[in-house]
Amino acid sequence: MTSDATPQAADAQRLERETSSLVEEFARLTTDLAEGITAANGSAEGEPGERVESVLSAMEALADRLGAAALEADALVASRMRPLGGEIHG
Repeated sequence: MTSDATPQAADAQRLERETSSLVEEFARLTTDLAEGITAANGSAEGEPGERVESVLSAMEALADRLGAAALEADALVASRMRPLGGEIHG
């Protein structure tokens, strides 16, 4: 094992927790979006439409955070492969 195995394990655990939290947030936003669309279908204009726009904006920000977490996870995997003589092609 390399001397940086413990920090890498801590990083992996942190990423796992963060990803789990992001997935839970995505599920909540998906529910909010569905409720907003349902409400918008039953009304003319106004608050339900604004709610849908707000949820879509939050989902876009969440997608950015998920992308950043994925890049960080890729870098972590790559750093763990190097000491083993492996390469990642993607």
